[in-house]
This record gives sequence, C-alpha cells and structure tokens, in this order.
Amino acid sequence: MRACLAPVEQDGALADPAHADALEGLTEEQGNRAREAVRRQLQSFARELVSSLQFYQSQPDSLGIAEIVLTGGSVHLRGLAEELQALVGVSVRPGDPLTRVKVGKKVRDAEQIGSLAIAIGLGIED
Repeated sequence: MRACLAPVEQDGALADPAHADALEGLTEEQGNRAREAVRRQLQSFARELVSSLQFYQSQPDSLGIAEIVLTGGSVHLRGLAEELQALVGVSVRPGDPLTRVKVGKKVRDAEQIGSLAIAIGLGIED
C-alpha cells in the first residue's frame, strides 16, 4: 500500500512559539526569527523529499513507503519529526543507531547518540 505523498504548507510545532521553549541566549524576537528560518528550510526540504519519494514510487517494482527514519544531529531538534510528518504525510521517527550495538560504559550522553548514526552504521557488518 502506498502512502499519500503531498507536501502540506502549514505552521506547526517548530514555528509556533506557544509550543516551543525560549531559545537560550536569544531574545524572543531572535528566537521567533530562528524558528521561522528552520520552518522555511524544513518546508523546502519536505518538498524535495516528497519529489524524490514520488519519483521512486513511479519506478517499476518500487516498494511502498511506510515510514521515514531520521538520523544525525538534527534529529535532536524538538518537534522536527512531527513537523516533517505533517508536511510529507508519512510516518516519521528518530532512528536509534544503537538498536544492534552493545554500548560501552563510557557512552553516557544518550541524547546525542543520534549524531553517531553514520559512524555506527559504517562499523556494522551484515
């Protein structure tokens, strides 16, 4: 079953100051401008993503797209997965690069683990 892939232009959690914490070290106006800049870039990214996914799905024998998995440092932006999901109409979730990895005792900062996804992925042998 194929997902409906159509970008939706809307304001969401990233742009709504009522749903966002104050950004440390910025005035309210600066924080609002920063959120707006992120929102615009995310909308542009979502349009490009939808275009790529539509191209993929137009190919013979393409598979349906059930979800998008986010990795990398940007996955730590609060509201990113939800906003992207609203824009592309496909389930979006942060990836967990430690799913198949035994974590050493020295790895303590679980919040930043998403930034290690590429390094961990390169080290996995199937």
